[in-house]
Formats: sequence, structure tokens, C-alpha cells
Amino acid sequence: MDELPLAPTTERAVKAYLKSPSAVLILHGPAGVGKRQLASRILANILQIVQDKLITYPYLVSIEPEKDSISIDQVRSLQSALIRSVPGDQPIRRAVLIQDAHKMTTEAQNALLKSLEEAPVDTVFVLCVDTLNSLLTTVTSRAQPLAVLPIAEVDAKEHFGDTPETVKAFHMSGGRADLMRAILQDEDHPLLANINQAKE
Repeated sequence: MDELPLAPTTERAVKAYLKSPSAVLILHGPAGVGKRQLASRILANILQIVQDKLITYPYLVSIEPEKDSISIDQVRSLQSALIRSVPGDQPIRRAVLIQDAHKMTTEAQNALLKSLEEAPVDTVFVLCVDTLNSLLTTVTSRAQPLAVLPIAEVDAKEHFGDTPETVKAFHMSGGRADLMRAILQDEDHPLLANINQAKE
């Protein structure tokens, strides 16, 4: 998996976090900025595995919205998974990744709160949200926030190449690295439909 470029402020924050990971991390930033990729990079580093192997890691619990929301039943399934012990002697051996965590229902967030309060010491949680205020304050107060910022044009050119296509993609994406990559590589992206509609 290719790493996306990070804004310098975000890069420094990631390095600081990896030196002393907290139990709960919230990656927040606009849609298309690359939170999913960064979450994978962080978790692979903490679990000491190759990033491409993360998807098949047996002790990764991944939750994504179903029908545009994350239900309390999904969180209860997570709680069942957390009961099981994880072999090994690494400090962190299990990870929970919640994509689009801002789509959790209030009931789901309240249920998650219990898991955060009683989390096993060998487990780290990473939540990805567009904005911090989309989560209950009781959840955010138990987490370390990390802002995933859009990149500058100079960083975009350094990573993707100093070409007219890069400059165009940068302005179309507003510096959101994942969206910019999708534009340059002509890949599907949920936000591309909105861009195409705006162009028309």
C-alpha cells in the first residue's frame, strides 16, 4: 500500500504518537484527506506487522457503517471480540479500527464508551471521523485527537510529480491527499461524483 503524503504538522503528530501510543486515538479531518490509509499505517507500526498484512491480521477488529450508520449491534459484536484473549508478549497485540466513526448512533457511542473505559491493556482503538464534534464529548474526552490536515501544493508536487495534472488535481481536491490520488490515477472515490457534478 502506497503511503500518502502528510502535512508536516500531521507527520510530527504521528511520530509523537507512535513513540508513546495512547489506548484510544481519533483521527479527524475532512473526507478524502487519507484517514483510512493513515490509520492502517499507524496500526501496522504499533502491531509490528507489514502494512499490507494488516487486513488479514487475526486480531484486528474493523467496523464500518452498514446502511450509512454504525449500530449498537455492531459495537456489541466488538465487545464480544474483546473478551477473547490474544496470545503473544507484545504490549499491543490487538487493534480496533472504526471507520467513519461519526456515523455511530448515539446508542452505539454510549456502548462503545463502556469498551473504552474497560479496554484490555493489550488493545488500541483508532477512530476515524470527519469532525471531532460529531462524537459525544464523553467519547472524545477519553481519546487522543490527531488532526489529519490537507497537504500543501509543494508537498503534492514532491509526492505526485511537478506536472500540470498534479496542480489541477491539487486544486480540485483542496489538498486532500487520498482524493487527489484518486483523481490522478483515475480511480473510483466517493467524493469524485460530487466533483463531477460540480463541474457539470
